[in-house]
Amino acid sequence: MTKIVVTLVLLLVALNIYATLSLAKCSSYEPIQKWLQGFIIWVFPILGALLVLSLAKGESTEKLTTDLSSQNFYLAGFDINDGTAEADHRSSDHANY
Repeated sequence: MTKIVVTLVLLLVALNIYATLSLAKCSSYEPIQKWLQGFIIWVFPILGALLVLSLAKGESTEKLTTDLSSQNFYLAGFDINDGTAEADHRSSDHANY
């Protein structure tokens, strides 16, 4: 019985540490928000950690860009490759959308 309790406590501490480190790496929060969320993690161990982890996971890590040259796009009849746009003449009848 004691081993089960010790294992559960260690898992709980590991979850809280993971949530705290994830929060520390998050760049979208102000320092006061990080302190308050860290407080929530340790005062309400399971619920607080899961809440903060779900908020951190929801944060978009993908950079938004308007640079379309690195990807191949077919947009509005133009084929954009290598930073140049060329008219695409795949279909001569553009009325059939």
